[in-house]
Amino acid sequence: MRVDCVSCGYAVNLDHKVFDDYSGPIRCYCCGAMMEMKTEQGRMRYLIPAETPGMQAAEERRVFA
Repeated sequence: MRVDCVSCGYAVNLDHKVFDDYSGPIRCYCCGAMMEMKTEQGRMRYLIPAETPGMQAAEERRVFA
């Protein structure tokens, strides 16, 4: 299975049986972005950016500054 990083678009290769039924974090090998992923029976259910400490505060500063 290959997934595109939600941050940089790099194709992350997850060709291992463990990822057929997986729920948890993955890291982009290119930019280091963390993502939350869930797969069932080898099919992607969701792939979203993972919350990182300080991320919300940085977003608030960007919005309100």
